[in-house]
Amino acid sequence: MTLRARLLLIPLITLCLVLAFGALRDQGTLPTALTEAEAVPAGWDSAAPPPTGWTRVQLPDLWAARWPEHDGVTWYRLRWRQDDARRPVAIMVDQVTLAGAIYVNGSLIARDRHLTEPLSRHWAMPQYFLLSAPTLRKGENLLTIRVSGLARYKPGLGKIEIGAPAAIDAQFRRATFVNYDLKLISIVAALTMAALFLLIWLLRRRDGMFGWIAVAQFCASLYYNNFVAREIWPFQTTDGWQMFVGISNMLAGAAFATFLLRYGDAFYPRVERWAAAACLIATMIGIVAPPMAGHYVGYYHLAGVLLYYAGVAWFARHAIRVPRPDNIALLVCQSLPVLASAHDLALYFDWIRGDSYLFGASAMLALLGGSFAVAYRLVGATRRIEQFNAELQAEVAAATAELSATLEREHRLAIAHSRAGERLRIVRDLHDGFGGMLVSAIARMENAPGPAPGDATLAMLKAMRNDLRLVIDQTMIDQGGLVEMLAPLRHRSGQLLETSGIELDWRLSNVDNFELDGRRGLNLLRFLQEGLTNIFSHSGATRAQVEIIRDGDHVLVRIADNGHGIAPARAGHAGAGMESLRERAAAMGGALAVHSSGEGTHLDLAFPARPREAADADG
Repeated sequence: MTLRARLLLIPLITLCLVLAFGALRDQGTLPTALTEAEAVPAGWDSAAPPPTGWTRVQLPDLWAARWPEHDGVTWYRLRWRQDDARRPVAIMVDQVTLAGAIYVNGSLIARDRHLTEPLSRHWAMPQYFLLSAPTLRKGENLLTIRVSGLARYKPGLGKIEIGAPAAIDAQFRRATFVNYDLKLISIVAALTMAALFLLIWLLRRRDGMFGWIAVAQFCASLYYNNFVAREIWPFQTTDGWQMFVGISNMLAGAAFATFLLRYGDAFYPRVERWAAAACLIATMIGIVAPPMAGHYVGYYHLAGVLLYYAGVAWFARHAIRVPRPDNIALLVCQSLPVLASAHDLALYFDWIRGDSYLFGASAMLALLGGSFAVAYRLVGATRRIEQFNAELQAEVAAATAELSATLEREHRLAIAHSRAGERLRIVRDLHDGFGGMLVSAIARMENAPGPAPGDATLAMLKAMRNDLRLVIDQTMIDQGGLVEMLAPLRHRSGQLLETSGIELDWRLSNVDNFELDGRRGLNLLRFLQEGLTNIFSHSGATRAQVEIIRDGDHVLVRIADNGHGIAPARAGHAGAGMESLRERAAAMGGALAVHSSGEGTHLDLAFPARPREAADADG
């Protein structure tokens, strides 16, 4: 495309833009703000605007700045030109404080229910009107608004916009959402959370923070109601209503500050008592003298905001010291409401200019933060309870297992005691019966006046007697320590060998707390008795030694003498006695080694300290 062609396109594009803007302007899509108005004060009973006394004002207007002592009615009038009366036009009145009636070209189009005390309230909700012929005229049109109010409550008229219905309707919806719907949502949410936290507190009285946040949310909902209420029932005066709103705001700030203290596990009894006393006195003044309280209602709001700020400041310090997620979330969610309340406070005391209070809309964030923090605390408590229940169940299971093991052990002990008692009875019967008969038989044979009995028979009876003694000794001890189990054998064998001039030496090492079960203990006693009997009968020794050593998982037993020993040809198979020793060794899971020379004999036995079955189970 050449440069000339591009230059020709510029005026065409400009013309299209102008035509499009003109079309939009013709359709009235761009609203017009009516800022120039006239105002005149009148009495409560004024039914028509006064003919004189009009003063030019700029909208939005607060008449208390001009007439600080005027309580009653102020008339406002505005003019605009309408080129085509057949084309509908829309008007949005931002706010009428406190109550009002609206006229267009002398025709009433809207009126609040009460224009005198108790005054209706339409101050926070915008109003939308669709005008057409015959109400709408070609040329100059007159908008007249009658406003009723009290100077101490900032009466006046807000912004007024006129334009195409679609554009004004969109603007009206946005303004309604911000100034009315958000506050209505805040009321519903606050009442819901207040009821929920109240129920939690009733079920859990020791957690006072739930009660305090319930009170704070309930009082906050009463304060938010000031922005959406159309009437002041049950109050008969605006002073009474404003007193009620101020007290609600003060109590909400105090209760929420106390909630923050309780959430941080803090108590300041003296400060809390003074704050409670101040709130109580202010409440009583408001109830007893509403007009006086109404004149100073700003201080009620200031007290509530300052208490709220004090609570947030303390909690900010606490959250920095204890940076838990719930503390941080609760603090962050208070940041926007703090800024909004500072804006509203400055607006209320005329430190800044504006037409919208923001705290009611931002309160949802504060409510969200408080709800999250409390929910976090409840979930944490629930998790701790679940963990405690799990630990308790584990401890109960462990205690149950321990009790079962104890009962089983006691049952085994009872059975063992029963068996031991039965064995003891049998042993006593053997000792008193069979044992007595053996001793008597041996005594008769040894002292018989006739021919001497056979040596084999007498030896057999003595062997039976000795073995019976071993059984009786081992049964009486019943799994005692090895030292205790060997004591009777050591005594008898020592006496026996001393009668033949044989010196017997016992050496025990590392067996003080060592125990053998009944069967292996009996086999060991029989092994030792038979080995010592062989020394007594066949060795011709003058000295004998028994050595028992526990070395780790094995027990080493050695029986040695200084006798003439066993002939080398017979060392591996030295008769029935040696075979019996090998059987005893095998029964204990061990092995027997025989070492013999012309200077003595050594019997070496090695067996495991524990039965093979127990060792396998542990392995």
